[in-house]
Amino acid sequence: MKISFVIAATLCGALIAYAGDSTAKEKEDKKLTLAVYGDWPYSTELLTKAPLLIGSINSDPDVSLVLHVGDIHSGSMLCTPDWNQGIFNLFQQFEDPFVYTPGDNEWTDCHRPKEGNHDPLGELANVRALFFPRPGHTLGEKPKRVFSQSEVFPFGSPSDRQYVENVIWKESQVVFVTLNLPGSNNDTVPWSALLTRRPRRLRRLRKWLTERPPTFIGWKLLSRRRD
Repeated sequence: MKISFVIAATLCGALIAYAGDSTAKEKEDKKLTLAVYGDWPYSTELLTKAPLLIGSINSDPDVSLVLHVGDIHSGSMLCTPDWNQGIFNLFQQFEDPFVYTPGDNEWTDCHRPKEGNHDPLGELANVRALFFPRPGHTLGEKPKRVFSQSEVFPFGSPSDRQYVENVIWKESQVVFVTLNLPGSNNDTVPWSALLTRRPRRLRRLRKWLTERPPTFIGWKLLSRRRD
């Protein structure tokens, strides 16, 4: 799972800079413990052992949030609605708020023969519909309120509405950001010959990045309204 660190660092830096205005007066000394993992369950073998991981995290009293950084199955498994639904059901068993950001295996690379020759953008739409049913809210038994890029409009661009998976939240004087920038060079690697590429998602992402000042302002206003 390769990440565009330059873009991510730019966004995080800007978001932290603007969030500092609203958090400067806060005195939060609360210790924060996160459970962060990815590439899970990744295979049918690990799927059978999923209760072990879920039980371990749920039994840890220090953990207050769980973060999955993508890839719910391997690049040699088919992209199917049944597998996705099963993983969603597992995510919902975590007692703490559960933040998920998609990896390349669940949408970008679904065009590959081993993954079923699916339309990546169609798979992305499926992932968004299943795993982000309430934009601005995490998964898990105790959903947490976060700020989704889809909520930025009308402060940002109309194209922001589709990015339900990109979220930001503030906790213990730290700003957290999740960005859907997966492998295959963020979906710029050519699809298989069986598929005709539609307009690249990267162009829309670049448009969002060039319009980031109003977008950041929109997120800032939303955060102030809900603080």
